[in-house]
Amino acid sequence: MLLRLGAVFNALNTAQKVAVRFPNTDSENDTADLSNVLFWTMALVKEAEKTVRQYESALAPLRASRAEVQEVWDAVFTNPPSWLMDALKRIRDQVAFHWDAEAFEKINLQLSFDSVFVEGTGEADGRVYYPLSNALLLDHAFGYSEHDRAEITRRIVEMTQYMGKVRALIQMIISRKLLELGCVKESVRANAVEEEPPLEQSNSPEQHTMSNAFPIPIPDRLPFRITPCPIVEAIFEARFISPEPWATMPGLLFAKIRDRYREQKALPLAQLPEEIRRQQPGLLRLPLLQFLGRDFLIQLGPRVVSLVTKPNAYPGWSAVQRELKWLQEQLKAAGFIGETERLSARYIDFFSGDVFPSLRLGLNIDSQPLRGMQTDLTTVLRRGALTIRLAVTNGAIVTTKEGPKTGSVLDVDAWFGPTGVDLFGNGLARFAEAHQAIKGLFFGLIMPELLARLQPQYE
Repeated sequence: MLLRLGAVFNALNTAQKVAVRFPNTDSENDTADLSNVLFWTMALVKEAEKTVRQYESALAPLRASRAEVQEVWDAVFTNPPSWLMDALKRIRDQVAFHWDAEAFEKINLQLSFDSVFVEGTGEADGRVYYPLSNALLLDHAFGYSEHDRAEITRRIVEMTQYMGKVRALIQMIISRKLLELGCVKESVRANAVEEEPPLEQSNSPEQHTMSNAFPIPIPDRLPFRITPCPIVEAIFEARFISPEPWATMPGLLFAKIRDRYREQKALPLAQLPEEIRRQQPGLLRLPLLQFLGRDFLIQLGPRVVSLVTKPNAYPGWSAVQRELKWLQEQLKAAGFIGETERLSARYIDFFSGDVFPSLRLGLNIDSQPLRGMQTDLTTVLRRGALTIRLAVTNGAIVTTKEGPKTGSVLDVDAWFGPTGVDLFGNGLARFAEAHQAIKGLFFGLIMPELLARLQPQYE
């Protein structure tokens, strides 16, 4: 849904730019070129309108609660320009726009040709393509001559305004869906550091204790290997401010890492229009591209870069450290990272069945432990300058080498905020500190029975 709406949004954005620019660039533009612009924008609006109507339910809550949303909806669907609806109806009843590839290519090149291509009904063998002159189509759709240059120009201007309203609706639908998916928040405090709540958020004694004293006992000895390894994925991320525009970053990075990471892949978020991504601060910190290597992935976004282990193939901390050091050197040489905003390590572990009975952590109701029900628990802990978010669920579905499995996930994300972090200064030490804190938390959480099943090896 998001990809389709994003594609329509981008198409309308391009059409608006052409429609605004073309009538004013050259006084000698003939009426055929102007009418082609008009027909092209009408075709796009027709398809956009049909697409937006499919997602009417996504906007229903906003239309009910916000007058400005209902106002835009009415301008597009309830009270659209009468001339446009009449023209579209007459065209829709007779012919359907389907731009021929060659004609469409000509539009992109110079917007100068004598006929538009539409699809009509042929003989018994089915549908055929045929050219229909601008004069005939103008007369059919609007009832005026192709020589009415001023009239056509006025219609183009009105179409541009109408396309702006359709784009506004699409942007509202996309924003609503991103909110539902948890990609963005309802409101973002100006200049706030995301995910770093103040130390005292409530008057609850329990919360105050959790915030100021680390509540999980860390074992004196930690194993260097466990089998089977429960780690599904490990992510080492740096968020930054860059003097470079996003368009140049992938090329700058790829030039440095291409020997190890030869394949690139765009992530789904990259299909969203850049204009919408810029308006949602949370999206700037999400990756848009992946570079695939043998043992790791590198992910890159406008303000984030991360090293990610391959799914269910954690190579060990020593291998991670070596790759982090190498990536740090390549990023420094690429030269697009300025100030560091955040450094983090995140480990996601999977266990078959319900992991809560095997953890020193749980949920009680009336002093009795909750058992046999789906439980999702998230808490934020602090250990010095390190903030740790711990999330546990026993209702997870993950992809493994054997296929999808249901069970429990233990997800620990540990990060340093903007104070006292520098990717090219103390970055490697901070990553190591976050890794060690997560490792200590993991072995401090699990009960002896689970630890025994993991067959720990000590130095």
